[in-house]
Amino acid sequence: MSDATDIAATVRILGETLELEREATRRYAEHQSWAADPRLCAYWEGLRRNESDHRAQILAELAQLRAAGDWPAPAGEAAAGEVRAGEPELAASPTGGATPPGPADPRGFARALATLRSDVEFERAAVKKYAEFAKALDDPRLKALMRELVRAETGHGRGLQATIERVTAADYPVNLFCPTCGWQLDFGAAPAEGARLHCPMCAMDFALVVRDGQYALDRV
Repeated sequence: MSDATDIAATVRILGETLELEREATRRYAEHQSWAADPRLCAYWEGLRRNESDHRAQILAELAQLRAAGDWPAPAGEAAAGEVRAGEPELAASPTGGATPPGPADPRGFARALATLRSDVEFERAAVKKYAEFAKALDDPRLKALMRELVRAETGHGRGLQATIERVTAADYPVNLFCPTCGWQLDFGAAPAEGARLHCPMCAMDFALVVRDGQYALDRV
């Protein structure tokens, strides 16, 4: 790259991409922090890892520009996508950041479903943004990278939609982490509130409850 305007535009695009990937990594890690369903927790972890890999790719591209001396720093402004010390401040979600409350769900998956639907919108926004970036970039390698991100985020959206369909199916079993030892406790499909299970690992007994639209376990 030699034209300063093209270089600045490229760095801005990579900076925006980096912020989106930082937000994606953060949001999926946050979902895991409260997810009681092991399958949802595992899926969000898979998404988090994938988005973290994307973030590493973009950081590598920005580092390459810096090493080549193509890193513009306009007066009074920090260079877009600059690597900051420690954990970087995260950008807001393109859909507003907050998880929508969602309607009451008697099956106890209200928060999970609202979060999954919010994730679908997040990924759709990312697909649109990366498609725009692919058209705007002149460098064939970076253009190909943006197209690869379009494919990845499209796959995320499809996977999230498929997960919503599974969770809302009548035969989706209620499987929760034991709050004492972390073992998985399977209550089967459509269990009654108050159903009890004995954890075979920590020997504690738990009753199934719905609290704030979520399945939870109370020790009995």
